[in-house]
Amino acid sequence: MEANTFWKDFSDVDVDHFRSDPRVRKIPLYETNVYKEYQDKFAETLGSSRNTCKWRASVTPHNGSHSSEESYNNTLVDVNGFITTAYHIRSNYFYSLYEYTTGKPINSYDHIFEIGGGVGDFSKFVIDNGFKGTYTIIDLPEVMKVSKHNLQGYRVEFITDTPGVIPPNSLLVSTWALSEIPIDNRNVHPCVFDGCLITFQREIFGADNGPYFEYWKGYRMPIPWIPWDGGTTFLAN
Repeated sequence: MEANTFWKDFSDVDVDHFRSDPRVRKIPLYETNVYKEYQDKFAETLGSSRNTCKWRASVTPHNGSHSSEESYNNTLVDVNGFITTAYHIRSNYFYSLYEYTTGKPINSYDHIFEIGGGVGDFSKFVIDNGFKGTYTIIDLPEVMKVSKHNLQGYRVEFITDTPGVIPPNSLLVSTWALSEIPIDNRNVHPCVFDGCLITFQREIFGADNGPYFEYWKGYRMPIPWIPWDGGTTFLAN
């Protein structure tokens, strides 16, 4: 995977305090905005059968402690009396939306390949909610330094390019990252995956992503609360 030049200064990020690093927050490599739509889906989950002890543990910051770092960075959020974070409610949103729109449980896959894992919050959420297969993050070495730290103790593999052979029953995940890779370097073929959970910008870094994703099959939904870069689309199958 080839990096855009702005990733090159990530080599000296303090992994012990990565959520406070302005470079990590600027991209951002994790969700810092508290969108109403994410909160609404979280409230819906609180009132559903998915509100289990396992799920509650997966969305509780730092196993119940409201860390000073998260408080300082304004990522804590109260949803109907439940304290969680902006990045937890986003993970829950896309996880829930994928299963609702496709009817496929994420835990039914044997392999998940995530292109651009950020700091690893989504993969952590998936594993915390019972995924037993192989989870692989495809990312840049500069970013992996942060995500590996965040995912200590989790069964996650890290590679820097898409494998030539994708095993059966694999899900492709990429929230924005795939659409940020230069088009000529996107050696990703949707037909070799059994499912995909994608969000993509229409335009970024001078590239028009519309034609690239035009023939990807699946359910599509605009995400109007993220209007920049030509607007964002959710795609799932």
